[in-house]
Amino acid sequence: MTDNQSFIHQDKPISSKADDFLGRNYFSENLAKSILSWKHKESWVVALTGKWGSGKTSIKNLVIQHINDKNKDMIILDFSPWEWSSQDLITQAFFDELEKKLIIKNRKIALDFVDYKNFTLKKSNVRNLKFLDLKKLKKIKNLPLNIIKIILLSLHNISTVLYEPIIKLLPVFGTGILISPIIDDSLKKHFLYVFLSLFILGSISNIYQYFYAKTNSLRDNKNNLSKSLINIKHPILIIFDDLDRLNKSQLESLMQLIKSNLDFNNLIFFLLYSKEVVEKKLTDSSQKGVDYLQKIIQYEVATPVIESFELRQVIVNNFDMFMNTLNIKNKKDIANPEDFQRIINGVLNYLIDMRAIYRFFNSYRFNLASLINNNHLEVNAIDFMALETIRLFEPELFESIKSNGSFLTGQPYFERTGRIAESNEVKEEIDSFKERNISLKNATLLEYMFPILTDYSDRTALKNLKISSAEKFDNYFIYSTSKTKISSYDTELIKNNLTSDTNSVTIIDNYFSSTKRTSLLAQIYMLAKEFNNIEKSNLVVALSHLFQKTNNTLSISSERQNLLVLVENIIGSIDNVDIKITTFDNLNHADIHPYVIIFLINSLEKYKYGLSDVQISEIIQSTLNKIEYYIRVDYDKFITDEYSKSMYLFFQKHNPKYAKAFFTVQLNDERTFKKTLSIFIGDFGPFESESIDASSLFKIIKEAEFKKLLDKSLIRNPNDELLNNVSHLYSKRRFS
Repeated sequence: MTDNQSFIHQDKPISSKADDFLGRNYFSENLAKSILSWKHKESWVVALTGKWGSGKTSIKNLVIQHINDKNKDMIILDFSPWEWSSQDLITQAFFDELEKKLIIKNRKIALDFVDYKNFTLKKSNVRNLKFLDLKKLKKIKNLPLNIIKIILLSLHNISTVLYEPIIKLLPVFGTGILISPIIDDSLKKHFLYVFLSLFILGSISNIYQYFYAKTNSLRDNKNNLSKSLINIKHPILIIFDDLDRLNKSQLESLMQLIKSNLDFNNLIFFLLYSKEVVEKKLTDSSQKGVDYLQKIIQYEVATPVIESFELRQVIVNNFDMFMNTLNIKNKKDIANPEDFQRIINGVLNYLIDMRAIYRFFNSYRFNLASLINNNHLEVNAIDFMALETIRLFEPELFESIKSNGSFLTGQPYFERTGRIAESNEVKEEIDSFKERNISLKNATLLEYMFPILTDYSDRTALKNLKISSAEKFDNYFIYSTSKTKISSYDTELIKNNLTSDTNSVTIIDNYFSSTKRTSLLAQIYMLAKEFNNIEKSNLVVALSHLFQKTNNTLSISSERQNLLVLVENIIGSIDNVDIKITTFDNLNHADIHPYVIIFLINSLEKYKYGLSDVQISEIIQSTLNKIEYYIRVDYDKFITDEYSKSMYLFFQKHNPKYAKAFFTVQLNDERTFKKTLSIFIGDFGPFESESIDASSLFKIIKEAEFKKLLDKSLIRNPNDELLNNVSHLYSKRRFS
């Protein structure tokens, strides 16, 4: 492809030799030579056949260019009959267009042709004034009579141009003008004068036609035109393109038009159509289309077969050209040459002609460009090429891919279905999908996009924005970057800011406070798989800072619960013990709610994550110190904290001596009795009904002492809601 060949934008045929990159020029030049070398006087009908999109019109344009290069005097009429709505209009338009060509090139033939045209169309057999040959008047003896005829002829032509079109508008506009109260009476009079003048002109025209119209027969007119044609130096080339777009009646009318003019000399008819389509349209109960065409077509040639290597080169060139126009920063991640080589043969199964290539690249360019966000492409360009091919040419398969994302991206069976797969169930699932969807045509593309179809055991984390990555799959079905979804640009920005504690907290907080809040929590774990251990550690701390900003509900799928599980999974994925310990140290020394660390320690005690008991004990002690500091600095805040009960239980479990000593003092102090008591009242027990946590409470204070302090507090605060509620629960023995 040369430098001046721009990227494909429209499904348009080429118009010059410079645009030919499929090697059609040589074929077109030979066809032009055949037409130019036609020396016989009788007419000739040539047909160029080929399927839609095979390049017939492009070849025709090149043929015309070659003919014009070698013989500028040859008359060429390039006529597209499908642009006209009916067979009558097609015939009229054909004669009109040929008349225009003849006027310019040969006045003598034009004169005879107009007579023939008007007779054929069953119209007035009157020559236009522009064709009037004044030399002929010298041969006429009665000159005054002919002067009158000239005047009549002039009036006739004027009326033809003005009278017929305007008179059609009079019923619509004329009445409105005459009855309008806005238009001045003088203007109405002028309108009437114009109308009467046109009427008179039309009448004179009709009188002229009655007295002066020729009475030549069709044979006479054809003979006159034939004599003119036989003496021309070069044949007239008449091209009929896109015959396959005509309906049956239009096609039959056009074929009849060609047949009726075959006995003229020096006419070459050049027909372009899809043979299969036209033959089918011409076939009826009385004839076969192929037999009908054989009676008309004298020489048939098919468009050259486009070799796959030629189409391949077109695809490669246009893909490279498009990639070079993309202003993106992550080019190295989106287009691996080896991947392109893997899919190109699969793409060629669908892009079998230039029309398919036009269609594909227009769609591909538009949709891929819409997935650019902050100069980052959100998908892998090769994967998207494979998917876009499927979307355009196998829409049902595209929908099947779209609805089976969790399966095709290799997500574990339990996560997808909520149950453990039985023996061979996963393999059967794969086989079922392949049986329903894979064919010889699409196998290359499907197996490239989704490795699970050939090797389910390969669960390797796929990078570079691959469609088979669970966290990237949805990007391929958006076709516009989402303002609520974490993009590749966002991922890179987050990753770049995870190198320090301060930056990581700031960047995560910014995204959490934006429209991408939900997407952040939903996607960050999958994104974290691409982070190193240090980045994961900083991410854990940054996410933990969000704890008290999250929405908390009783649902186990609340935003806060999801955040805790997310942090737990990320810290569990850190495969370096020292970094994991450092992460817990950072959590304990940062301004993070102690409950986050308690939640993580519960998981740590259960799964160990490669830590020794001594290391875990050190982490627990550090957390106890954090909680103790919280209690001593602001006891009132601790008591009202919704997680005070959890923090107390954590303390009681890991340092029961301190817990009993501290909280015994608080319960025995009249000033803090009520505050401390709230820790032990809540929704406990199997039915989560409100009750007193007696097992914890009476470890700290004896029941008799508790009753004594409760009664004393009620005497001082008889209307206190909390104290009365506790008294009620105690009297009903509502213990958990």
